[in-house]
Amino acid sequence: MAWGDLAGNQMVSYTDAQGGGFTLKPGQSSVTSNQCMTKNDAFTKYNLATTSNTNTVASKQLMRKDYWVSATALPYSYTLYYWSIADVSLYGFTTGSEACAETVKFITVYSSSSTITAGMGLFYDQYGNNPLYAASYTTLYPYYKLNSSLIRFAINDVETTQGYVVYDVSTCIVNSVVFSSLYSYTGSSSASYSGTVTITGASATFNARSTSTGNFSTDTNINIGGNARRARQTTTGTLNSTTFTLSPGTYSYTFSCQVTGGGTGIGQIIFTQ
Repeated sequence: MAWGDLAGNQMVSYTDAQGGGFTLKPGQSSVTSNQCMTKNDAFTKYNLATTSNTNTVASKQLMRKDYWVSATALPYSYTLYYWSIADVSLYGFTTGSEACAETVKFITVYSSSSTITAGMGLFYDQYGNNPLYAASYTTLYPYYKLNSSLIRFAINDVETTQGYVVYDVSTCIVNSVVFSSLYSYTGSSSASYSGTVTITGASATFNARSTSTGNFSTDTNINIGGNARRARQTTTGTLNSTTFTLSPGTYSYTFSCQVTGGGTGIGQIIFTQ
């Protein structure tokens, strides 16, 4: 019987349901059969809304037509970056900087929340049938990136239909060291540069380095934020100056390299973060 020909109090067969305009769940397909569907059959196969009417029907009871209501798709999608996945459970990163730097491992998740905020729920599917399960903030793998925000999860003790909710949200900061101008030279004469260097995220350590490819002099001088270092290599090889460490921020810098003696030298500012 066509869906429109069914009365509201009539039961629904597998064939009838095909004409109702309901969305199949992932992995499900339409079935042609005159067998009437139980509540469990209907909710297993189609994205249906849980209502006060459906709550009165036992899972093995048949469900009348007027109780069939399409579920509303969750309106917002987000990109969740993670470290690993086992079965349906996600594992995050041990540090926030690792999570913020991730660009390869991600899935699309869905929510009713228009903003990334503590307490929001996330689901694997657009209709909220499969709640997200993830290592929480109390574990060794608590950090995830959601779009461009750093988040952690907590076990949801309120809604049993949802596994985990966002516990806290912070700004994602990726470690970086960015120079406004050149900071190395390769050649047989000299060069000098100046500008600013901006450190974001973690502190960074710097030193001067000179490399000579023969028995001649490569003399490199640097000054970053008032920290002056020199490395002068007078024979074949490489020489590093002592290091210094700077906190995140923007600093003025100067760099100069003088190569004398008829060879090609390399002068550099070396940094690690």
